[in-house]
Amino acid sequence: TVSITNVNLCQFQLSNNSVSFFLYNLDSSYASYYICELSIFDPPPFQVDILSKEYLNIYESQLCCQLKFWLLLGCAAFV
Repeated sequence: TVSITNVNLCQFQLSNNSVSFFLYNLDSSYASYYICELSIFDPPPFQVDILSKEYLNIYESQLCCQLKFWLLLGCAAFV
């Protein structure tokens, strides 16, 4: 799960009645379910509503996959 406090990965923008989230610098290890949750503190009582739950699938570039292959091959050569 990506935390909103981690500004390197997740930034947000408020506009009118909406919030937009922008995710940066992700790789395939971040593929997971992401939940949009709304917390209302005032007026009481405290409320939490899950607005949506979506699966984020992240595809790596072909160059990235090739680099991982050569890295594994290089490590195997030294073993």
